[in-house]
Amino acid sequence: MTGRTIIALAVFLTLVASAGGAEDRKAIFAELSRIAIEKMWGNAVGLDGKPLQPKNDKERTTIPITPEHAEYVILSAAVVGQAMWCGLDWNADYLRYMQIERKRHSPTTTQVAYIGFLFGLSQQQFAKAFAMGGNAQIRIAQRSSMTSKPWGASE
Repeated sequence: MTGRTIIALAVFLTLVASAGGAEDRKAIFAELSRIAIEKMWGNAVGLDGKPLQPKNDKERTTIPITPEHAEYVILSAAVVGQAMWCGLDWNADYLRYMQIERKRHSPTTTQVAYIGFLFGLSQQQFAKAFAMGGNAQIRIAQRSSMTSKPWGASE
């Protein structure tokens, strides 16, 4: 890990710690995961260029990666969220992250789309939290008030 990454993770952990204990962090991660799966369907584009749609109701609400993997994605997005807040070019970091995910896990199209949405949503939330002063609670926007699409969503 680079020094910059360690600093970003330290700031992120401070943000998460301000949201409460381990149970609060788990609740934040679970809520981000839930919002990402809801927003993904119909917005993420498959290899055929068409919006992804679930095969059934169970798939519509089932998070396609483990909770531990989702936590890893969210923590990784924190660093990129800080870069976004700083005005740095974060796009290359995101693209590299997704390349590594594809090589490391051999994910399905649905998993890649979900990871991208979870990463983008988390990145946006952390950038907003950093903009609120760096020690404010992470506030997850209610799905009804979310107007921006995570990075990679179809227009």
